Amino acid sequence: MTNNNFKLFCLIPAIILLLAPILPLPYSFYIFLRYAVTIFSIIVLFHLYKKSFLIVNLEITVAMLVIAVLYNPIYPIYLTREIWFPINWITSGIIFWYYNQLKEVL
Repeated sequence: MTNNNFKLFCLIPAIILLLAPILPLPYSFYIFLRYAVTIFSIIVLFHLYKKSFLIVNLEITVAMLVIAVLYNPIYPIYLTREIWFPINWITSGIIFWYYNQLKEVL
């Protein structure tokens, strides 16, 4: 995956997370959201591992680990819509923050 494709790949879950609490979407979308965000965070962790940046960028590593655990579809964490609303926005903010950090990482 080239650097530009990877940066574009980072924007997709961030935008989905921004739209999820606003739009009235079916439950199947939120299941897809769990898979998409978990897969994204695992790919970011693998990318950091491949570039040997896991320890250097400890805050990104910890944030992606927390996101992967929180959104994992295998053992889901069930919360109310009111609780997921700020969590989705915070997660989207973390992903946008990581997107801005990519200039330094790549």
